[in-house]
Amino acid sequence: LFIFSSKSGTTVETMSLYAYFWQQSGENGAQFIAITDADTELAKLAEENNFSELYLNPTDIGGRYSALSYFGMVPAAVMGLDLDELWKQAKLMIDASHENIPGHYHPGISLGAYIGALAKEGRDKLSVYATQSLVHFGDWAEQLIAESLGKAGKGVIPVVGEEIDSPQYYVSDRLFVFLHEMDDPDSEEMRKRIGALREAGHPRATLRVPDKYAIAGEFFRWEFATAVAAYLLELNPFDEPNVSEAKQATQEMLDYQQAHGALPIASPLVGGTTVQLYSDEKTVAPLREMCRSHGYDPNSRTEVLAAQIAGTHAGDYFALLCYFTPNETIYRMLHEVRTRLRNVTKRAVTVGFGPRYLHSTGQLHKGGSNNGVYFLLTANTETDVEIPGKPYSFGTLFHAQAEGDLLTLQKHGRRALRLDIESDLEDGLQKLLDAVQFVEERRFR
Repeated sequence: LFIFSSKSGTTVETMSLYAYFWQQSGENGAQFIAITDADTELAKLAEENNFSELYLNPTDIGGRYSALSYFGMVPAAVMGLDLDELWKQAKLMIDASHENIPGHYHPGISLGAYIGALAKEGRDKLSVYATQSLVHFGDWAEQLIAESLGKAGKGVIPVVGEEIDSPQYYVSDRLFVFLHEMDDPDSEEMRKRIGALREAGHPRATLRVPDKYAIAGEFFRWEFATAVAAYLLELNPFDEPNVSEAKQATQEMLDYQQAHGALPIASPLVGGTTVQLYSDEKTVAPLREMCRSHGYDPNSRTEVLAAQIAGTHAGDYFALLCYFTPNETIYRMLHEVRTRLRNVTKRAVTVGFGPRYLHSTGQLHKGGSNNGVYFLLTANTETDVEIPGKPYSFGTLFHAQAEGDLLTLQKHGRRALRLDIESDLEDGLQKLLDAVQFVEERRFR
């Protein structure tokens, strides 16, 4: 059974995968379900090809606010979850959020006011932690926060998937929110760690979740809270003005590929046999100056990366944007890069996988505060598959999206570098670790 879900009905990843699996299934509509808005391309395909089901969502529900609509409930039903219990838990939170509830007792207003007020004071890194049974809640909240609160030169940066560490590794730009299911066996240990952060003076909020089904109530709480935070930050939580820019840049790359038979070839800033470094002149010029003033070698990949890492300022953060499929070893290395980068610089570090992050934190990266340093990590795909009906493959689409995002970040004056790993992913990530090590040795020698 294949579930294809797209509000616009034209999302390039969704429609490309549809074309592939439609062909692989022998064009068997009984194996397909579609969730989309009315009158979209996907809706028309579902009707023309006799999909098993077509669910038309209300058009006035924004994509990131749609967890309690068909977009969330249909997959939940397929998983065998009790929808009545989910709705019961959602209704409990909705009732607790009645307009007559005072703000300090209101679950959405109190959380949203906390997030918004602290963001205005410079605590714009919202670190979301959860016990194991709720660990993936942060992945959902990431898009909600980033797309709703990252625009007009302002931003709240969601930091998810990070382990809670000692207070010494965090500075005064953090707000910690901890969700825990009360019966979760790892709850007590995490509460101790959050307690240590509180004792060190870091603001934190603890949200107790009775059981897994209460996650439905948390969807509503966080959607309400995000709108409240946006009000305090004078932002519209329901638009995403910069999302289409990377899509357009990707399409321009694909158009070039169709016309010339290959994607455009850029010259690397620093070459190498296994890893090459790409950026633009606006990013490179201050890096060269820093290399000169601090005695770094501008022809060394490690030292140019080190210059970018060492050249950050209070309030900055790093984003590792990965365009490859990780295995367990690569996940461990990414975790090591993330942890050491944070520990050495005291900057928050986020990790995103492309093209997913384009639909999650991409709006924040382009439209939010200009306090991010972006490392796009690309790698050659070992296997590639043609997209039926298209003049390009999934691998070509992948690379076009990465390059398109880099160009869009550069257009907005963001500090963005692309590391292209030509062979061994582990070797490529080690180059980034070497740069962190170089900064650490320089800083503490």
